[in-house]
Amino acid sequence: MSYIGSTPANKIVTSSDMEDGVVSTDKLAANAVTTAKITDGTIAEADIANDAVTADKIANAVNSAIAANTAKTTNATHSGEVTGSGALTIADNVVDEANLKVSNSPTNGYFLAAQSGNTGGLTWQEVSAGGITEADMHRLTTDFSGNVAPISSNWERCDENTFAKIGTGITNSSGTWSFGATGLYEVSFTLAANRADGAQYVRADIYATHNNSTYVLRSVGWSNIADHAGTIYTHCNTSIFLNVDNTTNVKFKLGVSSNTSNATTLGNTDENTTFVTAIRLGDAQ
Repeated sequence: MSYIGSTPANKIVTSSDMEDGVVSTDKLAANAVTTAKITDGTIAEADIANDAVTADKIANAVNSAIAANTAKTTNATHSGEVTGSGALTIADNVVDEANLKVSNSPTNGYFLAAQSGNTGGLTWQEVSAGGITEADMHRLTTDFSGNVAPISSNWERCDENTFAKIGTGITNSSGTWSFGATGLYEVSFTLAANRADGAQYVRADIYATHNNSTYVLRSVGWSNIADHAGTIYTHCNTSIFLNVDNTTNVKFKLGVSSNTSNATTLGNTDENTTFVTAIRLGDAQ
């Protein structure tokens, strides 16, 4: 290049010598702008093209969190045993034994009972046997006269062909009767009596106790010993309900009351003339 006069001296062009906007993109060499030439915090969101940042340029921890969040099911519609998308509902006919919290293992034939003190508030229990589970009948074997309380001896269990004992029955010891099993019982005492002469009356008595030594009398009104087809005799009966919640503490005695000593209580080994029965009606209350 020719110059008029002297050749100009070389001078480095600085940024102040350049007008703004005169350096275009095509004047920059490929890969000329490096990270060292970019000031921290100078790249704004507007400088990044849409979809320009790929997963490879994002930290692995961030990618993992995004993947985990993407895999979550939010307010999905559930199906199967539990249905719904917001409030969930248990489907009909799906809750079975395995889904229950029960205090013990099940046994076939047992029922589920509420037991607030047990785990889950539920317990499998055996169903009480139906019908009469305890029954017994004893009869007096010999006659005696006058007022007697208690009738302490000469009792025997009735022939099982006449009245079969069911369960443990009742037992007599010196006039005191005890139960072999707990339960609600009806005790009945049937008395047969006659007289030698004169107008006389007789009464069957039951004395019972519960948790103490005081025996309470239960009896019916006096029965007249009248002439029945040439035989002067009578039958009378009394009964009582006893809640036998403890076989040690609940007991009873039997007695005969008459207005004279001429009344004779009848006992017989062949017929049930004077006898006592105890029948369990249900569980103790």
